[in-house]
Amino acid sequence: MRILIVGGGVSGLGLANRLAQHGIIATVIEKTGGYGGVGFTLKLWPFGTNQLQRMGFQDDLERVMAPFIKHKAMTSSGNQLVSMTGDPFSTYGSTVTLKRKDLMEILLGGAKRRGVEVKFNTTVERIEESEDEVTVTLSDGSTDTYDLVVGADGIYSQVRKIVFGSMPLNFTGYVGYAWWLDPSEWPTVEGTQEYFGSGKLFGVYTSKDAMCVFCVFPGPQNSPKQKDERIDHVISVFSDFGGIVPDVLRRLKLLNKPDELFYHDYRSAY
Repeated sequence: MRILIVGGGVSGLGLANRLAQHGIIATVIEKTGGYGGVGFTLKLWPFGTNQLQRMGFQDDLERVMAPFIKHKAMTSSGNQLVSMTGDPFSTYGSTVTLKRKDLMEILLGGAKRRGVEVKFNTTVERIEESEDEVTVTLSDGSTDTYDLVVGADGIYSQVRKIVFGSMPLNFTGYVGYAWWLDPSEWPTVEGTQEYFGSGKLFGVYTSKDAMCVFCVFPGPQNSPKQKDERIDHVISVFSDFGGIVPDVLRRLKLLNKPDELFYHDYRSAY
């Protein structure tokens, strides 16, 4: 069976590995040139870690993961709402945090060892479906036929656009920012700390040898447009938060490069 997976993210490479375990070697195409520093910290719940174990990646996972240690949820002023110590979901499997980059390296390495071809800087240009096969033209000019084409290329899916037509993506009214912290400067912070305000979230997430901040709040798209103004904007939005947030924001002020502050606006197809 010939399968093309469009999108070499977590789902695309995860599917390629599982198929290879059953003797089906798919081809994966990915529009980016590599994974590099794309993404921040991920929390994998038992379903995710169980799947990685079934793919044979338990040793790889243990090398890069941090186990579920502690989770605290606070009000914006820093008053505790919920505190969990240890893994409350251990009955079902392990809950861990890790960098997305590390997860992608595990999945990509496994796929390549299993004979999966992964083509970077490549996307779909044309899809023609007949009764018993699909003919696909790629951005590199090549054309081939497959029994199945899987669209795993995210919210801006080129596969969906070609097959079903353009679908408007509606701005939800929320924007998000993320950036890295040096964990050696925060030795007392363990696990996850999340602060909830009116329509706002500010979270600090630790993984092995890494720590990231993620925050989300209502706001207009791509505002402020100037990257060097965004740091001051985030600081202003969360200026009334307590707990460790003021200290984290003071450290944000020292960020050397505005590009190190990742911006995303949230859109929905519904």
